[in-house]
Amino acid sequence: MRRWVWILMAGGLTVAASAGESLLSPQRWSEPAYGLSLAPPAGARTIEATADGAAAKFVMPDGTTFGVYVRKSNQALGLAELPPIAVKQFTFSHSNAVVVKQQNPTELRPAGRASTRVLFAVPDEQAEGREDDGHGWIAEQVFMLIDPFTIAMFQVDADADRLANVLPVFEAMVNSVELAPVRELEARRTALIEAGDAWRAGIKRETMKRGLIPEQWFRVVRDNRDVGYMRVRQSARSDAVGVPGIGVEVRSHVEENGFAFDTFSEFFESDDRETEIWSVKTSRRVLQTSGQPSSVAAVPVETLVETGVRSDIVLEQEDERGLRRRTVGLPQRQRVLTVDRALPSGAGRKTWQVPPKGYMSQVDLQLLPHVVSGRDRPREMLVYAYNSNTGTLTLRHEQVEPLLDGAYLVRVRPSPEAGEQVSTYDRHGRLLRRQMADGTVLLPATAEQIKAIHGIR
Repeated sequence: MRRWVWILMAGGLTVAASAGESLLSPQRWSEPAYGLSLAPPAGARTIEATADGAAAKFVMPDGTTFGVYVRKSNQALGLAELPPIAVKQFTFSHSNAVVVKQQNPTELRPAGRASTRVLFAVPDEQAEGREDDGHGWIAEQVFMLIDPFTIAMFQVDADADRLANVLPVFEAMVNSVELAPVRELEARRTALIEAGDAWRAGIKRETMKRGLIPEQWFRVVRDNRDVGYMRVRQSARSDAVGVPGIGVEVRSHVEENGFAFDTFSEFFESDDRETEIWSVKTSRRVLQTSGQPSSVAAVPVETLVETGVRSDIVLEQEDERGLRRRTVGLPQRQRVLTVDRALPSGAGRKTWQVPPKGYMSQVDLQLLPHVVSGRDRPREMLVYAYNSNTGTLTLRHEQVEPLLDGAYLVRVRPSPEAGEQVSTYDRHGRLLRRQMADGTVLLPATAEQIKAIHGIR
């Protein structure tokens, strides 16, 4: 075993966790699905909706990262079963990791519950045949059960030589965890859905049409670098059979990790709100650069196509002769949402019954932030909406916060598992800035600016 691992085992874990509130931020982080909240480390930058599925990560200036994960299991698990599973999963990804035996563990009680913990030591990658130079990194995981099928995991990743400073912060963060009671969650969820339904019903169609913006252009910026653009068009129009309504068209182009992603979306909802239809087409192709082999040009373009329709429910029943007959509509006017998705891996269809309260169409999602009523006071609500990123009908959390001079902030969590996006609007309902959970930013621009930035003729 490497020398530095022995040092960790011998004395690196003797640091006691401090109760010190100064270690943590006074601004708590929370997620809505399970009512889990905690105080992040002071001075950390928050990142949500990460690539590895973390609900949130808190990144310190020195690179130390604290993560929060919520996992579902298909079978009930006990706390004692989690460390062996964690060791198997971690060492599969990091074959040179060593499980460090804890000699003086501090008892952690997240949300007042029992927990279990595992510490891993991972040496730096070295050339074959060379000894480790004494540096490496550590990853500690702490587990608690939200319920027998739901696990919360808290993880810290840091350089091994920072262990003594990191562990007190990590332990303080874990001990700050709170869980809202189930009844309280259910009551709050019901109240917020009713608030969303009332807000949605209070906005007249004429108001929405007055707020339509014929065309908007946006820069897509990541890490202070332009990686794409977006064009949005809104209009009062009719569908293919002449039904009047509102249409929204979104076209975007983003370049990332050697690929170009082009998306064209069309959304339509009739003025009586009885008809809704949309389509989304996204193509991914390899970006051509000088020096690439000619075979790159032969890489096929991958395309995702999604169509959605909201309509009267259709039932099939068997008559007395055993034949199936179809009945359209119900007295209660129940409706279904049907979404077809064609991916490179295959096609599929999903159908949901539209909730009787709190449903928002895709046109609503595009337009309502522009016509927020009651900007003089904060609003919080939950609505049901389809989410293309997850391919599900899910609960969407929205908050409106008034700013100076009539401007306002809209915070959106598209699904309970998704990270938060924050949009700022001026007093006229025009988007000034939108920051996505992954750090991508939309900024207003003109068509001329977009052409100049991206060399479009």
